[in-house]
This record gives sequence, structure tokens and C-alpha cells, in this order.
Amino acid sequence: MKKIFTMIVVLLVSHVCLQAQTLPDAPEQIWPTKNWNLQSVRVNAFFNIYSPSLVDYEAINGLAKDVESLSIYDDIDEFNRREDSQQGSLGSFLMIGSVGFSPKNKADNSINRRRTLQLGLGFQDVSTFETAYSINQKIAGTDSSFSRDYFVSGRQKAIFLQSAYLFNTDPDKAVNVYAGLGFDLGYSLSSTLIENTNQSYIYTSNDSTNTTFLPNERTVDAIGYLNVALVVPFGLHARIYKNWGASAEFRYALNSVNALGASSFVRSHFQVGLGVRYTFGKFKDRKPEQELDDL
Repeated sequence: MKKIFTMIVVLLVSHVCLQAQTLPDAPEQIWPTKNWNLQSVRVNAFFNIYSPSLVDYEAINGLAKDVESLSIYDDIDEFNRREDSQQGSLGSFLMIGSVGFSPKNKADNSINRRRTLQLGLGFQDVSTFETAYSINQKIAGTDSSFSRDYFVSGRQKAIFLQSAYLFNTDPDKAVNVYAGLGFDLGYSLSSTLIENTNQSYIYTSNDSTNTTFLPNERTVDAIGYLNVALVVPFGLHARIYKNWGASAEFRYALNSVNALGASSFVRSHFQVGLGVRYTFGKFKDRKPEQELDDL
């Protein structure tokens, strides 16, 4: 009896071992089999390297909601116009929250995690247009002078929809890189013009020079802007702890800004950002030396 029982146990164990050898390998990450599968969610903060578009005072006047709201000098044609940006090359802060979806391979009903459709929502506060004029006039009968400035800068707070199709290297490795092509469409939540009509008096005598500066700044409501951009994103993602990872991304954007027909410009931007990403699924445990080999 004991021999029979031992033989049965040996046969059962042999059968289980044989079945285990024929089973397919367990996937490193478990995904639902849908046409598009939620892969990740992430938040990125970017620094947008950018400078405003230089225009004349007539173009600026057309951007105001009320054409009579700006205080353009009557003798503005006698002023000297600056041909460079008075604010220099500006940078702005850009926030993007997005989700990523991976397509299904119809051939074997698996998930192609090397492809990602990224959809997001972004916000930025950025300078748009700028004009700057100045004139320096001598005060008759004295060595003193009187200077006047006319400087207007436009800004918009815009919200936009982001889309991009990305190609990734092996997502199971500790570090993977990606690149793709995207499209952004946005509209300004608010738009303003900041007008400065500053004046300076320079008093010159035989032994001294004194200056009195009289600032005058006002904010004027402006018309809205439509923003359309072709974007080329590329970056890398590093898995830090389980499903959490950090990403560094660079975005080249060719952006068209249209102030509802009043004025428009096309300008390239370069954006540099850092972010946090959570990737869905279950990753297989990897030894530290394996992670180092992936770097």
C-alpha cells in the first residue's frame, strides 16, 4: 500500500512539473486587453524659453478690447522706436498634466507598451506682444532735459489641450527614453496689456545733475488669443520606486499665436521640464545589479 501511495505521489509531482514547463512565461506587467489601455499619469513643470513679438503702437492699439483705452501720445510719431525687446528674452512657467494610453497588438492580443498616445491639459502665463518708444527733449533756455517713454507689453494666461504620439524604448528597464510628435491647441483665459507712460526730468546745473522719475503704469483688457503649436517632445523616464518614476523632457514647439485677426505671429519655443510619472501595472522584482546593468 505504501509503495502504491508513493508511486501515485511521484506521478502527480511529475505531471505538475511537466505542466509548469509548458506554461507560457508570466508577463512582467499585467494590462487589460483593450484597444487603448491606460498606461500612466504624470505631471510636468516646464521652463518655457521665450521672448515676445515686437510690433508698433498701431498693432498694440488693435489688441485692446476698447480701442480708446490706451493713452497713446499725440506726438508718438516723433518718438524713437526700439527694435529689440526691452524685457529681453523672457522665460515663463508651464504646467502640464497628462495621461498615457498604449495600443493593443491585434495579432497576439498583447499590449504594445513601446507606443504611447499622450493626452494632457496645460496652463501657462506668457508674454505675447511688446512695443517700446522713447524721446528726449531739451527744455528751452536750460541745460535740462525732459524724456518720455511709451512701453506696452501684452500677456496671456492660456489653457490648452495637448496631444502627442510617443515611441519608447524598453519600458521594463530602469531607464528608458522616448520621442514623438505632438499638437497643442489653446485659448487665453485672460489677456491684458500693461501700458507704461513714464516721464523723467533731468535737471543740469554747473555743479550737479538731478533726475526725477515719474512712473505711470496701467493695465488694459485685451482681446483673446488662439494658440496652435506643433510640438516635438523627447526625454527620458527613470523608475525610482515600484510604479513611481521621474522624467526629464525637452519640447521644441513651433507656436502660432493669433489675436482674433488683429495681429499674429509664429515663433519657435524651447521648453525644458521635470516631472513625476506613475505607471500602471505590476512590475517584476529586479535585483539591484540588474537595475545597474540597465543604466
